[in-house]
Amino acid sequence: PNPPPAVWSSFEGDVDPYGGTGLAYLGRPLEFTIYANDSDCAEVPGSPAISMGPMPPGAALAPQEACAACPSEVWSTVRSYLGRNATTARRCTVQQRRFRWDVPLTYGGYRARHCFHATDTCGDDPACAGRVPVPLCIDFAVARCRYAVRSESTVSEIASLFGTDWIQVWNLNTILDSPDAILFQHQVLAIGRVYTVGVGDTLLRLAQRFGTTAASLAALNYEVGERNSTALAAGQALCVAANPCFGAVQSDYDAAPRGDQAVERWYAGVQAAYAALRQAQAQRQPLQP
Repeated sequence: PNPPPAVWSSFEGDVDPYGGTGLAYLGRPLEFTIYANDSDCAEVPGSPAISMGPMPPGAALAPQEACAACPSEVWSTVRSYLGRNATTARRCTVQQRRFRWDVPLTYGGYRARHCFHATDTCGDDPACAGRVPVPLCIDFAVARCRYAVRSESTVSEIASLFGTDWIQVWNLNTILDSPDAILFQHQVLAIGRVYTVGVGDTLLRLAQRFGTTAASLAALNYEVGERNSTALAAGQALCVAANPCFGAVQSDYDAAPRGDQAVERWYAGVQAAYAALRQAQAQRQPLQP
């Protein structure tokens, strides 16, 4: 019988060659190669055919071509899949297509499964007519609150992409010795903090609390912006680029009504300790036990 084709991807960056997860970053293209092998070594031009189901915006598959100069790891994969020796494996037809996805800046937190398919071109063999394509599915995941620098840039230039300021970006990335540092290509930076949505949180309330706007929160979080959903669920993760100059003066705990006296006494003690610390630092005097 004519066996089905084998399909796998190259291992590049954060992509699992046998499926699993492909981790992407805002600003850095996700690229890898899809390979397919005609398992019976049938010499049918263009077999097997490589295709992809629905692609995310900005993604593309290069035209298919025979892997005439495949790297050694490709032949190792063919041998492991088919149990063939090196000489036999190299006679098999290996097809390839290059995949590239330029991740939109509004896709932070994106999660979706995308599948590639290898379809055997059966030639004159009627036994494999109508065979279901062999899938290779990868769970695409775009890192939340992380940006990979596209080209040499400054902290201010990166901050302007996400509606924040250089002070916040510099403060979030302690690896940067100076806010005037020149950032190199593919360097990964934090562009905000991940906040876990609480009970009663709304997009507008969070925007007011963190000194930002609902539009900025939507742009930083795919499930809010691209899906046009303002409904938040407790436990949901959101990327927040806060601006303390315009945020709420009090935290939620400060503003909440008080009830438990034990908690109140503890909290009053913490506040007093911090007040004493600030006063001692201001006066440059040692703290008294």
